Amino acid sequence: MARPKAFDEDKVLIGAMHLFWEKGYEATSIQDLETHLGVGRRSLYNTFGSKHALFLAALGKYSQSGDGPSFEKGCESHSAIDTIQAIFDNLAADTLADENRLGCFMVNSAVELAGQSEDVSKFSRSSIRALVSGFYKLIRDGQIKGEIPIDKDPLALAQHLANTYLGFRVLAKMSPDKDTFTNVISVTIQTLT
Repeated sequence: MARPKAFDEDKVLIGAMHLFWEKGYEATSIQDLETHLGVGRRSLYNTFGSKHALFLAALGKYSQSGDGPSFEKGCESHSAIDTIQAIFDNLAADTLADENRLGCFMVNSAVELAGQSEDVSKFSRSSIRALVSGFYKLIRDGQIKGEIPIDKDPLALAQHLANTYLGFRVLAKMSPDKDTFTNVISVTIQTLT
Protein backbone atom coordinates (compact mmCIF):
# COMPACT_ATOMS: atom_id res chain seq x y z
CA MET A 1 0.00 0.00 0.00
CA ALA A 2 1.34 3.43 -0.98
CA ARG A 3 2.14 5.89 1.80
CA PRO A 4 0.01 9.01 1.79
CA LYS A 5 1.84 12.25 1.02
CA ALA A 6 2.99 14.13 4.09
CA PHE A 7 2.59 17.48 2.37
CA ASP A 8 0.01 19.52 0.50
CA GLU A 9 1.05 19.30 -3.15
CA ASP A 10 -0.67 22.58 -4.07
CA LYS A 11 1.09 24.49 -1.27
CA VAL A 12 4.43 23.00 -2.29
CA LEU A 13 3.79 23.98 -5.90
CA ILE A 14 2.95 27.56 -4.89
CA GLY A 15 6.05 27.70 -2.69
CA ALA A 16 8.22 26.38 -5.53
CA MET A 17 6.68 28.91 -7.91
CA HIS A 18 7.61 31.77 -5.59
CA LEU A 19 11.15 30.49 -5.09
CA PHE A 20 11.74 30.00 -8.84
CA TRP A 21 10.16 33.42 -9.44
CA GLU A 22 12.48 35.09 -6.95
CA LYS A 23 15.73 33.31 -7.84
CA GLY A 24 15.24 31.99 -11.36
CA TYR A 25 15.48 28.39 -12.52
CA GLU A 26 19.25 28.01 -12.74
CA ALA A 27 19.96 29.73 -9.41
CA THR A 28 17.45 27.55 -7.54
CA SER A 29 19.03 24.32 -6.37
CA ILE A 30 17.29 21.18 -5.20
CA GLN A 31 18.69 21.99 -1.76
CA ASP A 32 17.04 25.44 -1.94
CA LEU A 33 13.75 23.77 -2.79
CA GLU A 34 14.07 21.27 0.07
CA THR A 35 14.86 24.02 2.57
CA HIS A 36 12.26 26.49 1.34
CA LEU A 37 9.47 23.97 0.92
CA GLY A 38 10.23 21.77 3.92
CA VAL A 39 9.97 18.69 1.72
CA GLY A 40 12.68 16.11 1.17
CA ARG A 41 14.39 15.59 -2.15
CA ARG A 42 13.01 12.08 -2.52
CA SER A 43 9.44 13.28 -1.95
CA LEU A 44 9.91 16.07 -4.49
CA TYR A 45 11.24 13.64 -7.09
CA ASN A 46 8.53 11.06 -6.35
CA THR A 47 5.81 13.67 -6.75
CA PHE A 48 7.12 15.86 -9.58
CA GLY A 49 9.78 13.72 -11.27
CA SER A 50 12.55 16.31 -11.58
CA LYS A 51 13.47 19.90 -10.84
CA HIS A 52 12.54 20.81 -14.42
CA ALA A 53 9.14 19.09 -14.13
CA LEU A 54 8.50 20.94 -10.85
CA PHE A 55 9.45 24.19 -12.57
CA LEU A 56 7.04 23.51 -15.45
CA ALA A 57 4.28 22.68 -12.97
CA ALA A 58 5.03 25.98 -11.21
CA LEU A 59 4.79 27.82 -14.55
CA GLY A 60 1.47 26.09 -15.19
CA LYS A 61 0.24 27.17 -11.76
CA TYR A 62 1.31 30.75 -12.48
CA SER A 63 -0.43 30.77 -15.87
CA GLN A 64 -3.67 29.78 -14.10
CA SER A 65 -3.30 32.59 -11.57
CA GLY A 66 -4.73 35.24 -13.88
CA ASP A 67 -1.72 37.55 -13.57
CA GLY A 68 -2.34 39.05 -16.98
CA PRO A 69 -4.42 41.92 -18.22
CA SER A 70 -8.17 41.79 -17.76
CA PHE A 71 -9.48 42.25 -21.27
CA GLU A 72 -13.08 41.61 -20.26
CA LYS A 73 -13.38 43.96 -17.28
CA GLY A 74 -11.69 47.11 -18.53
CA CYS A 75 -13.44 50.41 -17.98
CA GLU A 76 -17.08 50.98 -17.22
CA SER A 77 -17.41 52.96 -20.45
CA HIS A 78 -16.70 49.85 -22.53
CA SER A 79 -14.48 51.98 -24.72
CA ALA A 80 -11.68 49.95 -26.29
CA ILE A 81 -9.24 52.85 -25.97
CA ASP A 82 -10.20 53.40 -22.31
CA THR A 83 -9.84 49.68 -21.62
CA ILE A 84 -6.38 49.57 -23.20
CA GLN A 85 -5.41 52.72 -21.28
CA ALA A 86 -6.63 51.08 -18.05
CA ILE A 87 -4.67 47.88 -18.78
CA PHE A 88 -1.44 49.83 -19.16
CA ASP A 89 -2.15 52.19 -16.26
CA ASN A 90 -2.82 49.21 -13.99
CA LEU A 91 0.31 47.45 -15.21
CA ALA A 92 2.41 50.57 -14.55
CA ALA A 93 0.92 50.99 -11.07
CA ASP A 94 1.48 47.32 -10.19
CA THR A 95 5.04 47.44 -11.53
CA LEU A 96 5.91 50.57 -9.59
CA ALA A 97 4.40 49.09 -6.41
CA ASP A 98 6.47 45.88 -6.69
CA GLU A 99 9.23 46.68 -4.17
CA ASN A 100 10.88 43.29 -4.70
CA ARG A 101 11.21 43.87 -8.47
CA LEU A 102 10.11 40.32 -9.21
CA GLY A 103 8.49 41.17 -12.53
CA CYS A 104 6.44 38.53 -14.31
CA PHE A 105 7.34 34.90 -13.65
CA MET A 106 6.41 33.88 -17.21
CA VAL A 107 8.48 36.66 -18.81
CA ASN A 108 11.41 36.04 -16.47
CA SER A 109 11.32 32.34 -17.33
CA ALA A 110 11.13 33.03 -21.06
CA VAL A 111 14.10 35.38 -20.89
CA GLU A 112 16.11 32.85 -18.88
CA LEU A 113 15.14 29.58 -20.55
CA ALA A 114 13.12 29.90 -23.76
CA GLY A 115 16.19 29.24 -25.91
CA GLN A 116 17.13 26.20 -23.82
CA SER A 117 13.81 24.54 -23.06
CA GLU A 118 11.18 23.77 -25.66
CA ASP A 119 8.63 23.34 -22.84
CA VAL A 120 9.28 26.88 -21.59
CA SER A 121 9.16 28.14 -25.18
CA LYS A 122 5.71 26.53 -25.58
CA PHE A 123 4.46 28.20 -22.39
CA SER A 124 5.85 31.52 -23.58
CA ARG A 125 4.35 31.28 -27.07
CA SER A 126 0.97 30.33 -25.62
CA SER A 127 1.08 33.28 -23.22
CA ILE A 128 2.02 35.70 -26.00
CA ARG A 129 -0.72 34.34 -28.30
CA ALA A 130 -3.29 34.91 -25.55
CA LEU A 131 -2.00 38.46 -25.01
CA VAL A 132 -2.10 39.29 -28.74
CA SER A 133 -5.56 37.73 -29.04
CA GLY A 134 -6.93 39.80 -26.17
CA PHE A 135 -5.56 43.03 -27.60
CA TYR A 136 -6.74 42.05 -31.10
CA LYS A 137 -10.34 41.65 -29.89
CA LEU A 138 -10.20 45.04 -28.16
CA ILE A 139 -8.80 46.72 -31.26
CA ARG A 140 -11.42 45.15 -33.55
CA ASP A 141 -14.09 46.28 -31.10
CA GLY A 142 -12.62 49.79 -31.17
CA GLN A 143 -12.64 49.75 -34.96
CA ILE A 144 -16.27 48.64 -35.06
CA LYS A 145 -17.20 51.46 -32.64
CA GLY A 146 -15.22 53.99 -34.69
CA GLU A 147 -12.60 54.70 -32.00
CA ILE A 148 -9.71 53.18 -33.93
CA PRO A 149 -9.30 53.84 -37.66
CA ILE A 150 -10.47 50.89 -39.73
CA ASP A 151 -7.46 51.20 -42.08
CA LYS A 152 -5.05 50.27 -39.28
CA ASP A 153 -4.00 46.63 -39.22
CA PRO A 154 -5.55 45.19 -36.03
CA LEU A 155 -3.08 42.29 -35.84
CA ALA A 156 -0.05 44.59 -36.15
CA LEU A 157 -1.51 46.89 -33.48
CA ALA A 158 -2.23 43.90 -31.20
CA GLN A 159 1.32 42.64 -31.64
CA HIS A 160 2.64 46.13 -30.87
CA LEU A 161 0.53 46.34 -27.69
CA ALA A 162 1.62 42.86 -26.60
CA ASN A 163 5.26 43.79 -27.20
CA THR A 164 4.84 46.98 -25.18
CA TYR A 165 3.10 45.05 -22.39
CA LEU A 166 5.93 42.52 -22.26
CA GLY A 167 8.48 45.33 -22.32
CA PHE A 168 6.88 46.75 -19.18
CA ARG A 169 7.24 43.30 -17.60
CA VAL A 170 10.95 43.26 -18.41
CA LEU A 171 11.41 46.79 -17.03
CA ALA A 172 9.86 45.59 -13.78
CA LYS A 173 13.10 43.72 -13.04
CA MET A 174 15.13 46.91 -13.42
CA SER A 175 14.39 50.39 -12.14
CA PRO A 176 11.10 51.44 -13.67
CA ASP A 177 10.04 55.02 -13.20
CA LYS A 178 6.66 56.66 -13.50
CA ASP A 179 7.71 59.20 -16.14
CA THR A 180 8.97 56.49 -18.49
CA PHE A 181 5.76 54.52 -18.14
CA THR A 182 3.63 57.64 -18.62
CA ASN A 183 5.50 58.50 -21.82
CA VAL A 184 5.35 54.96 -23.20
CA ILE A 185 1.62 54.66 -22.43
CA SER A 186 0.92 58.02 -24.07
CA VAL A 187 2.75 57.08 -27.29
CA THR A 188 1.16 53.61 -27.26
CA ILE A 189 -2.36 55.08 -27.09
CA GLN A 190 -1.45 57.57 -29.86
CA THR A 191 -0.58 54.68 -32.19
CA LEU A 192 -4.19 53.50 -31.94
CA THR A 193 -5.86 56.73 -33.06
